[in-house]
Amino acid sequence: MASAEHAVGLRELFERLRSVWAPAGLLGRAVQIPVGSTPYRVVFRENKLRLIRYDIGAQARQPLPILLVPSLINRHYIFDLLPGKSIAEYFARAGFAVFAVDWGAPGDEDRLLTLDRCLGGYLPRALRVAARSAGADQVILLGYCLGGTMAAIAT
Repeated sequence: MASAEHAVGLRELFERLRSVWAPAGLLGRAVQIPVGSTPYRVVFRENKLRLIRYDIGAQARQPLPILLVPSLINRHYIFDLLPGKSIAEYFARAGFAVFAVDWGAPGDEDRLLTLDRCLGGYLPRALRVAARSAGADQVILLGYCLGGTMAAIAT
């Protein structure tokens, strides 16, 4: 009986939402949010992995670059959600050379890809390229979600 009551409650909720959204012209339209709008360039590729460098036109003034590491299931723009509300943009404006790992979208061909390959191959190579590209011998790692664990393991 609870599931039937739950279904009735959901139906009422959808009807209320429809009555608000329809007059505003919001039904059936996808809202486009400009995620990932900070300019960047790809500085390294390996299979689906891309290492991107954010380029806002300012010279890096800090001695160490920052490498942003998202979770394997998140895209790089998790660090660059909206203009003015982007951690990548913030660090770049603060004078850091800012890099981010983009793991790419997984497909069937990645079914044999292991964490060992990511942690022992892709991420260390991305670290070296980021350091070399910024003219440094060390990199500040900042990870999000599983990317935080991966960054800690990489240290």
